[in-house]
Amino acid sequence: CLVDSPEGQALLADAGEQLMQAMPTGYGEFNCQSEQSTPGELSSLSCQPNQATGAPSARFFLFTDLAALQSHYDDVLNETDVISCPGGGGGPGPHSSHGEPQTVGQVACFMSADTPPVPAIAWTNEADLAIGKVFADDPNGMTPMYEWWTKQGAFE
Repeated sequence: CLVDSPEGQALLADAGEQLMQAMPTGYGEFNCQSEQSTPGELSSLSCQPNQATGAPSARFFLFTDLAALQSHYDDVLNETDVISCPGGGGGPGPHSSHGEPQTVGQVACFMSADTPPVPAIAWTNEADLAIGKVFADDPNGMTPMYEWWTKQGAFE
């Protein structure tokens, strides 16, 4: 198995570093931990909130290809209660980064599968083959989290 070889371990370490560099401000080695990747994922990170930046708890994934990225995003849509994003953000649908006109991926607001469910946002960056998911800390936290995401939540 490639993952068990030194070359495979180096590839996974590079993928983890690539994902760390792409994550939004407020996340890093200080509040994120690697998780076991599933098929189609190169790297998976689980992150605690960062009170200093307002960054909510999150999970980030780096994929092997666009098909794996799209499959994961589709799973979010199919396995959760999708809701409209605040402020006329609509969704699910395309999104741009930092107010740029070109579409960089897709975004959806949803209620998590947690008990109790909390509002969450999933977004993709097709160029980076990455998806991020952020989770509010309470059932009424969608609006402030969405405001944070529109200002700081884009992949770098």
